[in-house]
Amino acid sequence: MIKLVFLCYLMLCSCSYYNGIKNSLIFQQESQKKAWIYFYQGLEKKRLCLWEEALESFHTAAALDAESPRIHAHLADCFASLNLKEKALNSLQQAEKYINQNDYMLFFDIGKVYEKLQDQENAKKMYQKALILFPKFQKARESLEFSNEDARKSKKEL
Repeated sequence: MIKLVFLCYLMLCSCSYYNGIKNSLIFQQESQKKAWIYFYQGLEKKRLCLWEEALESFHTAAALDAESPRIHAHLADCFASLNLKEKALNSLQQAEKYINQNDYMLFFDIGKVYEKLQDQENAKKMYQKALILFPKFQKARESLEFSNEDARKSKKEL
């Protein structure tokens, strides 16, 4: 009898445990869907050079999906466009923290932000990572060559 009661108790606990997980996953999925809505709004505002409005959208997206490296990369780009270097660097750190190591396009995008911040070393590293993942990525190759030319010009000026 005690074993039967205990078994029923375990079954009830496991059911409520799995329901909790299921509800949590549903909440996460809904949260991520909302995050991507704000993300795409931010992209549109960014395309129109409405940097502060884009920042608001990306901030909301990041609050809903804090581990999305793409959202953080676009936040960094907005900060860089507004000459908020420290905030841009913080967002880049978040993007690099969560980046999928196979996402060559995101490495390229992060490189572009570093370039905008005049950090040629980190820009080159990001372009190189993008090229390792996708050797035929012409834009990354051109950006890397441009970064190397800029570095050579800087050394000549010194």
